[in-house]
Amino acid sequence: MLFIIDEAYYEFCGKSVAYLLPTMQNLIITRTFSKAFGLASFRIGYCLSSAQNIAALNLLRNAKNITHLSQVAAIAAIKDKEYMESYVKEVILAREFFINALDSMREFKLYPSNANFVFIQHRDINGLKMFLEKRNIFIRDYSHIVDKHCRISIGTREQMQCVVREIKRFCNE
Repeated sequence: MLFIIDEAYYEFCGKSVAYLLPTMQNLIITRTFSKAFGLASFRIGYCLSSAQNIAALNLLRNAKNITHLSQVAAIAAIKDKEYMESYVKEVILAREFFINALDSMREFKLYPSNANFVFIQHRDINGLKMFLEKRNIFIRDYSHIVDKHCRISIGTREQMQCVVREIKRFCNE
């Protein structure tokens, strides 16, 4: 039996189960260049595991499953790790600002986040979504899965200040 752990947001939280790899031959950890590296449209990622598991995966995968452009983008991203690290720090600070700003408003329930988004609950998520869309701010409504919940992606601090300002306007209407 294989255990597959998704560490897509590893760079944002700094926590990993990679230390288990030497003792768990049935563990595969997947990571992506989509989040912290900003390469979502390139569809590129990697996994950490035992040599035996990697060899088995290599037998199953298409030899040309990654485009040349995606490979070039991933290599460039790896070479510029400082940029990724500064982006992650910026997102973490903007996330803290956003959480603190909304946490002071009793109308919202916020869930802890170690990613580049915050999951929130509000009595009128659909109204909030429509209000923000009119201002070119787009959130993901999760009410079809968890009633009255949405996910808000974290941008720069300036962007999040704008989002907070508009959310306050919505709450005051």
